[in-house]
Amino acid sequence: LCGDWGQVRPVEKTKKRYDKYNQHPRVHNLMGCMTELTVNHRIGAGQEEYAKLLHDNKNKMENINIEEFELCDDEPVPTKNITYMNKTRKYVNQIISEMVIENKNIPEDQIFTIKPKGKSGDDEEFIEEPFMIVPEESDDEEEEEEEGETKEKEKGVGATQTIRVFANTPMIARVTEKKGETLFNNEDFIIDTINNETTILRSLNRKEDDPAYRYEIETEKLQSKFLVAWAITTHKAQGQTIKEKIRIWDWSYMNTELRYTAMSRVTRRQDVFIQPEYKK
Repeated sequence: LCGDWGQVRPVEKTKKRYDKYNQHPRVHNLMGCMTELTVNHRIGAGQEEYAKLLHDNKNKMENINIEEFELCDDEPVPTKNITYMNKTRKYVNQIISEMVIENKNIPEDQIFTIKPKGKSGDDEEFIEEPFMIVPEESDDEEEEEEEGETKEKEKGVGATQTIRVFANTPMIARVTEKKGETLFNNEDFIIDTINNETTILRSLNRKEDDPAYRYEIETEKLQSKFLVAWAITTHKAQGQTIKEKIRIWDWSYMNTELRYTAMSRVTRRQDVFIQPEYKK
């Protein structure tokens, strides 16, 4: 068992999984055998200095000089962004979407606007620490509750923002279906084809011979199971290896774990930029 413990810890609405894992006797037995990992295998060859920078500061990311990571005027604007707050994610999704539409001269008849229906339930800011209270319950009760959670997730949730999407718009799954057989949370997609009735997405995490390689959904229900992914939150980005340039927003709102998680998504130091404070 190994892991990068510099990253942000899980956020669990169930108030149980993280702590049950933490309290498991086998985990306690492993604690006496822990060794420090000194090599970040996500960082590519020739990037030893960047790997050392992350390793030496993973517990004190306030030491990072963000001026060294500012986006220069002559640099192309990254279309992949990591934020802390949902409101920033929505804002960045909008500005990047419009930038791509303008740069690629996408015709209006190929752009589809999807508006949220009713009040959005996705506006809360992420908490920095997971819940630490573990309710007493039997294994049977836990299994029943988890089955209920799966069914609830499969229903999807409400649209989160007004979005303008088109072919090749990046999307990320926000729910899991059939235990991941057809769709798993945080799975990466791009829109393959879209019209007023139907959207077909193509998975970036499955092989072409996988029956779930393409996913079809009614266009007006797209946001019930997917989020636009020009910008994603740090929690969504955790676990990903991003092989393109990224820009990190909300730096001043992030704690050390969040900053480390965001900066360690890339394989090269020259692919990460930190957005200075901004006013929306």
